[in-house]
Amino acid sequence: MFTYLKNSFARKIARRVTKEYPPIIDHLNMNQYGEIDFANWSSPLAPKITLNEATVAFFNQFIKAGDLAIDIGANIGDTAIPMATANNSLHFFCIEPNKSFLFYLELNTRKLKSRIQNIPALIGVSDELFLLEGHGGTRHMKLDQGGQRCQ
Repeated sequence: MFTYLKNSFARKIARRVTKEYPPIIDHLNMNQYGEIDFANWSSPLAPKITLNEATVAFFNQFIKAGDLAIDIGANIGDTAIPMATANNSLHFFCIEPNKSFLFYLELNTRKLKSRIQNIPALIGVSDELFLLEGHGGTRHMKLDQGGQRCQ
């Protein structure tokens, strides 16, 4: 009961106070695919993302040598890392506009820089300019009235 109350209080504070959270690095040994270091966001509002061999094997059935993948809304790399791990020849574009997530995405893809390019951008069908508002991982798009580019 005490743990529940402690975690509940931490979530309430996180919703009201903008704060940078340090990464939690998981050292994963994927027998068939080798070792992976994966940085999770330690915010009380974010569930921990767990990577495993089953996820890598799932993506492996769809990826062929030399393929190119594009992850729009890449978050912290929870799709890009298993896909890149599944096939060593896969090239990847990760598109993520949220600076909070981009930090973790950079951490998670740093060893794969020769194959993964992270792009800090919004992708959409409109030619309007938008801003991201909010804090931490909770952001939403707002039409920009001042002609400013996405921040």
